[in-house]
Amino acid sequence: RLARLGIECRAYDPWLEGHGALTDLDTVLSCPVLCLHAALTPDIPWPSAHMLEAGQLAQLPEGAVLINAGRGELIATAELLALAEQRPDISLVLDVWEGEPFVNPMLLSKCRFGSAHIAGYSGDGKLRATAMLARALQTALAVATEISDARLPPVPVTVPADLTGRPLLAWLLTQVYDLREDDALLRAAMPDGFDRLRREYRLRRELGALSVTNLDQLDEEARALCQALLDYEALGY
Repeated sequence: RLARLGIECRAYDPWLEGHGALTDLDTVLSCPVLCLHAALTPDIPWPSAHMLEAGQLAQLPEGAVLINAGRGELIATAELLALAEQRPDISLVLDVWEGEPFVNPMLLSKCRFGSAHIAGYSGDGKLRATAMLARALQTALAVATEISDARLPPVPVTVPADLTGRPLLAWLLTQVYDLREDDALLRAAMPDGFDRLRREYRLRRELGALSVTNLDQLDEEARALCQALLDYEALGY
């Protein structure tokens, strides 16, 4: 998907082989945006707890953005606080926190954006997860009942004719989600509202739920960007 959007990317995952984007960790750390999606695992030879240490974080380039959407324990809180103190040019964006449901208030104060571990909390994601659990139970119980791929209704949007390129991508993102809202809710809920935010989380849709009503009227670049960003099948739905 990133390649179709014209975004160059590199990935580090020692458990995988053969993908063209895979490279070494030092190369990934040199990128202007670093996003962690790793699972928390003790498995040898690549356990992931505190996988990024101070020396590796110091390799981040000037003005980099560090996003953690995996598990809070991938980077020690102390290391992130030290990074924020020593490198104020780095923007921290954290969805996960070491020691959840506790959120270190000092670390949150150093973040550009924070959220209450809501990455899998979209309505579309919950529906898919429910179907996956139902199929697993069906297999375990040897039940032949058919389980349909239910989906929430699409969200129709009409793209303004003058939008293309990066402004178009930003506009499409804001049609389903504004990170500033979750950031404000988390800060207001401190110090002990983390679990409440998750229990009471609002219905949020995903990018793949958007349906562009005027796709045929857009110019070639805008149409290609819409299709790359919102391609339902390519996103694994």
